[in-house]
Amino acid sequence: MIHYYKHQEIDKKKWDAAIEASFNGNIYALSWYLDAVSPGWEALVKGEYLEVMPLTCKRKWCIDYLRPAFITQQLGVFSIKEKQIFAVDDFIAAIPEKFKWIDIYLNHFNKYHYSDKFLNANYELSLAKNHQTLTQGYSTNTRRNLKKAYSEELSVSEVFGIEPIIQIFKNHKGSLLPSVKEDYYDALKRVYQQSKQGPFSEAYLVEQNGKAIAGALFFKFKGRITFIFSASSAEAKNSKAMFFLIDNFIKNNSGRELILDFEGSNIESLAKFY
Repeated sequence: MIHYYKHQEIDKKKWDAAIEASFNGNIYALSWYLDAVSPGWEALVKGEYLEVMPLTCKRKWCIDYLRPAFITQQLGVFSIKEKQIFAVDDFIAAIPEKFKWIDIYLNHFNKYHYSDKFLNANYELSLAKNHQTLTQGYSTNTRRNLKKAYSEELSVSEVFGIEPIIQIFKNHKGSLLPSVKEDYYDALKRVYQQSKQGPFSEAYLVEQNGKAIAGALFFKFKGRITFIFSASSAEAKNSKAMFFLIDNFIKNNSGRELILDFEGSNIESLAKFY
């Protein structure tokens, strides 16, 4: 039986244990992550946390609704008992009627049979092979951009704060995206701060002649590294600094049983980046 739990009714220790044990568990579904990006989130729970589904809920003008949380690509249903793609129609049907509008992201192991759905692209790279072998799979465009990047005076280093990366984004991209407001950056800062309570995140900055020109934030959980956020200045685009950063990250993590998840894009020009 599926139960609906309000936020204060959720046993977060059991919840996180379920996400850890689920074959399809991901970092977005951990309680601390949800607390950071969707305060007051609620849940559907089957049995003794055998299957769980977070509900990223909002309320506006006295109307309750579900919408995707910031910085959260995949949620949906997570299962301890299932080991492959499984139907989630019963969970969708169990969403309380009080939610008058529903827009949610499922994960790629969830199967939903009705027509009111849209499939999003996702791009992943296994890092199990050595770096030389992995580079042989790069596209011609990526190789050309890396040749350019390695001819520039670029350096990359790990940093322990994301404010410089956010500032680069604000200065060179954020002003062109009116839909990206301060609450997005606030959520990003909250989830990053929470991630530092454990070995869940790594942030990197690329410099050219002593100036920070690009940066990226990666989250780590259950053998998956997710490319969460990045920023590039005009100088970075000219020097191909983001290609340089990602290639260095791949080099440092190659030969390990890890998946690098680029989070994907339905925009063709962005998809071609990978």
